[in-house]
Amino acid sequence: MNIVIQGAPYGNFTVKVAHEYSKIDIVKKVIISTWEQEAIDQNDMESDKIIVLKSSPPENNGPGNMNLQIVSSREGVKICDDGLIMKTRSDQHLYEESLYKWMKYFNRCQFDNTLRYTDGEKQRSKIFLVGNNKRFPFHPQDHFLWGYKQDLQRLLNIPLWDTPAWTWRDAPINFSERLRPNIYLGINYYKQFFPEVEKYFLNEKEYLLDGARSYTEAMDFYTPIRDSIFLPMPRVEMWWAKENSGYWYSYEKEGEYYAD
Repeated sequence: MNIVIQGAPYGNFTVKVAHEYSKIDIVKKVIISTWEQEAIDQNDMESDKIIVLKSSPPENNGPGNMNLQIVSSREGVKICDDGLIMKTRSDQHLYEESLYKWMKYFNRCQFDNTLRYTDGEKQRSKIFLVGNNKRFPFHPQDHFLWGYKQDLQRLLNIPLWDTPAWTWRDAPINFSERLRPNIYLGINYYKQFFPEVEKYFLNEKEYLLDGARSYTEAMDFYTPIRDSIFLPMPRVEMWWAKENSGYWYSYEKEGEYYAD
C-alpha cells in the first residue's frame, strides 16, 4: 500500500510518523503532501520510501479548511502507485498493529456489494473510514480514507468549495447556517452513484443544514445508502498529536458509528 500524509507538517511529528510508516513491510511509498511555503525538504528524508510533495495552496481554504484537504489529498493520491492507499492527516499516527487490524478487516469486506458510478465504471471497493455518521446526511468522517487509487481519485476530483472560508478556531459554528464540511465532501461522492442526491446538494438550506425544513427527507434518502459506498473501520489505537489524545471515539454521541 501507499500512504498519503496530507496537510502542513505538525512540527517534527509528521516526519517521525512518515519514518514509522516507511518501516512497515507492506508500505511501499509514503507521500507527505504539503505546501510550497513549508520548510520541510526532500533532502531531509532518510528513506527512499518517503516523498515530499509540495503544491500551491488554493486561494480559498474553504470552510473548515476543506479545500486545503481536498488539494493536498488529491495531489498526494495522484502520484501514488495504482493499488491500495491510506490517506491520513499530518497530526495523526495510526500504529502498526492498528494498520494491520484495519488491513485484515478491509481484506474481509472490500468487495462486498460494490456499486457502479453513473458512467458505468464499477467502484473497485468501498472507501473505508475511521467512522461513518447516521445523524448528519452524506457525512463521512474524513480523518482517514482507505481505498483503491481509482476510487479515491473519484472522491477527491471534485470542484473546490466556493463558499467563504472559516476555521474551527471560530467555534462554536452554527450549522443551521453553515454546511458541515464533511457533507460537502461526502455528497459530492454520493451523487456520482445516486443522481437524485443532486437536488439536496443544490438546495442545502432546504435539506442539509441542521434543522432544515426538509432535513428528514434528506435523511430518509441517505439512511439506506449510507454504507453503500463508504464503510467504517473497527476501533483502533492511534495518536492524535494536536489533541494530545487518541482518536475521539466520543464522536459516537454525534451519530458517528464504527464497525464494532
